[in-house]
Amino acid sequence: MTDWTRLRDDFQLPREVAYFAFMVFASHPRPVASRIEAYRSGLDGSGFPFFREQSGMRSREAAPALERYFGVEPGLGALTHGTAMGLAQVLGGVRLAPGQEILTSRNEHPATLDPLRFRSERDGTPYRQVPLFTDSRTATATEILENLAQAIRPETRVLVLTWVYSCDGVKLPITQIAQLVTSENERRAGEADRLLLVVDGVHGFGVEDTTFGELGADFFVSGCHKWIFGPRGTGIIAGRRDAWPHLVPLIATLAPASPDPALAHIPGGIVAFEHWWALAAAFEYQLDVLGKGRVQKRVRELAGRLKAGLAALPGATVVTPASPDLSSGIVCVDVGAMAPRDVLEHLTREKIVASQSAWDSTADRSHVRFSVTALNTEPEVDRAVHAIASLLAAAPGPRP
Repeated sequence: MTDWTRLRDDFQLPREVAYFAFMVFASHPRPVASRIEAYRSGLDGSGFPFFREQSGMRSREAAPALERYFGVEPGLGALTHGTAMGLAQVLGGVRLAPGQEILTSRNEHPATLDPLRFRSERDGTPYRQVPLFTDSRTATATEILENLAQAIRPETRVLVLTWVYSCDGVKLPITQIAQLVTSENERRAGEADRLLLVVDGVHGFGVEDTTFGELGADFFVSGCHKWIFGPRGTGIIAGRRDAWPHLVPLIATLAPASPDPALAHIPGGIVAFEHWWALAAAFEYQLDVLGKGRVQKRVRELAGRLKAGLAALPGATVVTPASPDLSSGIVCVDVGAMAPRDVLEHLTREKIVASQSAWDSTADRSHVRFSVTALNTEPEVDRAVHAIASLLAAAPGPRP
């Protein structure tokens, strides 16, 4: 894909709308939608015979596609229903001995915090939240790593963090954090005391040009219906071969026993098979139509353009770091003293779709949030900046 303006042809979204909300809810591109419809038609038209004929073959297609896209070896990646389900499976199933704890940050999403709270209520497993930085706008990798190093204790069994935060757009240096975890484990007695790094990766998966092995996490969880443009209701759990034994399955897989450790963690029963089977098409689209490296470059260019344009507006405060080393496709901004919902209403009238961020505990507020994808264009970015500028110009009273 060299002419990015043609990308919109693969989506049903109206061209007059600038869509900056794929991180919340993505549209299926034509190849994915076509694959879903073909499987749905077969299931509706034939039922069980079609399922029996297709199930084994189609279920196996996702594994090599995931290996191509993210470097996850077959047998080490489990399909699931999304990020929230995957995190619940990992955080609810990880083995902890009495006295061991789980460590996370202040800015985690409820998809992480709720399973920790539920586990604490169920069996008393302690967890702690620590701040990673003082201000997202000036955060550095050194500050984040130093805060984590000080927070890890001998009894810390699991470190669970988000790759790219939906509340402020900060991208954590996961590879360096994994190196910190490796150094910590060199001082520990054995596998039962091993510190495990679990990553909620949904807002980097589909943007960042890296692999599971390069990140270095023990477990990586992501939905596939956002930046990947994949079927809704799909997600993955990737785990290192030596990490999977630390996890107890929580849901019956209803499949024959397998030596591949991840397969025991695939939820069984009746699922939206037409969506699960079509997941391979989403990875193929990202690799063969868009290009993984080209997507990263394109998103960084557009996100940088958006951040620079917003930062130049008097009264607008971009809370996402400017550097692509500490940010990805999410751009969060405060627009004067206006509530995000009021800003979003104005954007909607201008045919621009954005969203409100999750609660930012560091700033003690939420923000207006744009999620930039390769689907966006430079004119759309400029439209968004102009819409914020016009809102600030019309705001009563002195500007901040």
